[in-house]
Amino acid sequence: MLVPTGGFYGLKNSTTVKALLDDYVKNGGTLVVLTQQHGYDWDLLPVPTSAETGERKSVMGYGYQEDQSCQFNSVYIDTYHPMLSAFSTSTANIGVDGYFSSYPDNSTILLRRVANGSLQ
Repeated sequence: MLVPTGGFYGLKNSTTVKALLDDYVKNGGTLVVLTQQHGYDWDLLPVPTSAETGERKSVMGYGYQEDQSCQFNSVYIDTYHPMLSAFSTSTANIGVDGYFSSYPDNSTILLRRVANGSLQ
């Protein structure tokens, strides 16, 4: 399921949407979620329980209204995936607004942000 940029707008308190997304993922669905307006919008995402600690590590970060946009050499490929096959180099010039500050331990990170000219 693709959730577009800003697709969670106005849904931060929706327990129904949160439960539907959780059921979708538990039944084998994959979510691809583009940037959201505010960091709290990520609270709707289902997160797995850690096998080591038994706790859930939430997705946290900053949305496009809370971060400064960057464009030139803004990201690099951390883990290759076929949906990144259009990139001809390991770094890309794409608009990046927002970033994650916390995510589940078993997450697969495809792109990472370049900060201050260095890989982050």
